[in-house]
Amino acid sequence: MLENVKNESQTRVVMCTAHFRIYGDLALMAGTRLTDYMNNGESFLAVTNAIVTNHGGEEVLKSSFINLNRRHIEFIVEEDTVR
Repeated sequence: MLENVKNESQTRVVMCTAHFRIYGDLALMAGTRLTDYMNNGESFLAVTNAIVTNHGGEEVLKSSFINLNRRHIEFIVEEDTVR
């Protein structure tokens, strides 16, 4: 199990749901694309260092961990690709 931790890297993402925008980190295995991660079939995403805002930008929640139901995600992008 520790070997898996060594092969993971934190990827900062932005996720949008119908009511919220979530900024947080996902642990991706080395060499895994975000698309592959999203297609892995797990029902929930483990998001760390999460900041949740409404669509007006007002912070609603800040947490070291949230479990996000993937079926509510309308889109997800790596934060460093957002302009």
